[in-house]
Amino acid sequence: MKVADGYAEMANSVQQALNTEMLNTAKNQDEASMDKLLEGLEETTAKIEAEQKASPHKGQNINTFA
Repeated sequence: MKVADGYAEMANSVQQALNTEMLNTAKNQDEASMDKLLEGLEETTAKIEAEQKASPHKGQNINTFA
């Protein structure tokens, strides 16, 4: 496994954890609010995946000196 693949896998894992936490926080909302939340999560995930496919080399390097 490449190092970049490992970081991508970790980022996906963190994203899934955040999505799960958002859903747990929103449990007490009505059905319409939950539907809107899920739509937003799906749109965000789709945009992230499309960006990673279009330019997989971007976002892998972090300038720690900035």
